[in-house]
Amino acid sequence: MEHWPSGARDTTEFPALEIQVAADLREHLQKFTQLDGHEWNDYRGQAAATDWGVADSRIRTYRKMYEKFGLVFKDNDNKLRLSRLGTEIRSMESNLEEERDRIYSQVAKSAISILSRYQLRNPSDNYGLPTSCDVLPCICIWKAMFNLENKLHFEEMNRVILRITKMVDLDEAIQKVKHAREQITSYSATSEEILRSLLGEPVHTEQPSARIAPWYSFAGWGGLIITQNADSDGFRHLTPTSLPSIKEIIQNPPRYFEAQNEEEWFSYYIGDAAITNNYDTDSISEIVSAFHQDLAAVGLNYSVEFISRFIASCLAKPFVIFTGLSGSGKTKLSQAFARWISANRSDTSSNFELVSVGADWTSRDSILGYADALDGNKYVRTQALNVILNATNDAMNPYFLLLDEMNLSHVERYFADILSAIESNEQVFLHSDLVARDGVPSTLERLPRNLFIIGTVNVDETTYMFSPKVLDRANTIEFRVNREDISLYMDNPNQIQIETLNGKGKRFAAAFVAASSLDPDNDTMSRSMLKEEVLLFFDILNEYGAEFGFRTVKEMARFIYYFELISPIGSAFEKSVDAQVLQKILPKLHGSRKKLEPLLCALAAICYEEHLWQMGNSQEMILSNGESLKDLATKAAYMDTFDDHPLSVDEHGRYIKNPQEAYLKLSYGKIVRMLKQLEQNGFTSFAEA
Repeated sequence: MEHWPSGARDTTEFPALEIQVAADLREHLQKFTQLDGHEWNDYRGQAAATDWGVADSRIRTYRKMYEKFGLVFKDNDNKLRLSRLGTEIRSMESNLEEERDRIYSQVAKSAISILSRYQLRNPSDNYGLPTSCDVLPCICIWKAMFNLENKLHFEEMNRVILRITKMVDLDEAIQKVKHAREQITSYSATSEEILRSLLGEPVHTEQPSARIAPWYSFAGWGGLIITQNADSDGFRHLTPTSLPSIKEIIQNPPRYFEAQNEEEWFSYYIGDAAITNNYDTDSISEIVSAFHQDLAAVGLNYSVEFISRFIASCLAKPFVIFTGLSGSGKTKLSQAFARWISANRSDTSSNFELVSVGADWTSRDSILGYADALDGNKYVRTQALNVILNATNDAMNPYFLLLDEMNLSHVERYFADILSAIESNEQVFLHSDLVARDGVPSTLERLPRNLFIIGTVNVDETTYMFSPKVLDRANTIEFRVNREDISLYMDNPNQIQIETLNGKGKRFAAAFVAASSLDPDNDTMSRSMLKEEVLLFFDILNEYGAEFGFRTVKEMARFIYYFELISPIGSAFEKSVDAQVLQKILPKLHGSRKKLEPLLCALAAICYEEHLWQMGNSQEMILSNGESLKDLATKAAYMDTFDDHPLSVDEHGRYIKNPQEAYLKLSYGKIVRMLKQLEQNGFTSFAEA
């Protein structure tokens, strides 16, 4: 068979989903939700504005009732105002509609993740297709629609799409349909002769609509992804709520899977959507506790808060920098997490690649490889490119690229293309051939969303400083070793069997990848608190020309969302802000004592003092002592008194301001260490060793 089979017409009724929403309010309640801003006693004006044919006395009675119920109140200008309760009731229907669309989008995303893997040639469906057929029919239909104004006609399906037997032919088929649309305005008004010349012979000549409709229903999953009915011109359309997920999956489609039997096929096809035991229903919110417990079992002791910071950093931005003392566990943590979260697969491709950066890395070739100039069929691959391609072909599982001693060479020289791709989601050029060379495509549509890059940094006379543009694109996590850590290690100094972690957290793999692709929206309370904190630190940094931009704010918001989601510890917002000051703001500060000491003292002041909050309107939180914190920062910057300085000690040699009593403990402790460097060396930076 050189075309797709007929759809499953024996299925009498395909699944359909429809959510209907309506806020059923009594007439007088609905009217009062429309009266915000009207004069308090202007009953005629209120009746006219809402087209309400009742007497003034009735309006006055209802108003008195709703005032008692807390729905309305009179402001200082004698205006009728809706309370927060009234505003929420007024917006119920629009909120319900937004929630319906959110649910549709989420269910469509799940359906797309499964249907994208369906293959015409598989052990369950015997269609008699050639062994060379690698078609993913849903991907074909979705990509064609997405690139053709989000719609597809049954003639285009019948004559072009159904004839695709290799995925490599899909783009040519789409161009063929584009050309046909440029030549004609209506398929129904076009002769068979012209249709054949533009689109080709039809696959089905008897009852073509009935034979093609099941493919739309299958790829459209009950109207979730593709509209159930064609429009008046015969086109089916992608639904608006499915478009973001469709765009994502066609940019990073699954690779063809050669299953040996039905059991292996369905295990792959249903994949992570299968609920085979209680663990598969675990939420991403439990990932920290599970990972911490399994780490402790093999003798790796990282605190829950530290693990929360690491995982939230990966979810917020897939580029994380590890810095700190050599031999403090930077590589071990990334290895452990990669092994732990990855499912055991039958293929041999690794989901984790440790690449040692060389001092001679001066171009992108060290990361992305290059086309061999002497052999036109060969592409010289690198370890890094292999893991990128593996991630591209296995979108459901996370992949990790660890660049060890990343600053042995100038990062911008070899990593600029990756930095740009992380930020812009644009294509990554690999070579100029029109087709794949040695299995390497000419371009990557974008870096795969399931690729997480971790760079380790050591600081000595052989390394280079990171530029602000690199630090601005990552969360920088510092590894430190204290007396307790050494003591615990000495109690059990045996070799760590890290391979025993393999696959123990695989139940979280799909959720981890999916969560990293979210566009999270912090709730009103967290958003208002973050705004207050961001503006506080921005104002202080701006005084010294060290302010941050929109990227930092966006990534701080993402980190705080994920940290609050996954961290099992209390005071999550406070600790997440502390982590972001430590990981996003302080790493970019370096320089002389004259330049930095006033700024670091000012930052120390607002990190040490408690931040007091009170509830404002509409569930928004206000930093009630914000101005006094700024005054303290100004005073500390000028170092008016001995006690203002973070390094000031009492007669026993103890800090007057104990770092353990600071509001933002991690950030304050780091600032103290940076100030000690300033005092001893006249220069400081975030990296200590």
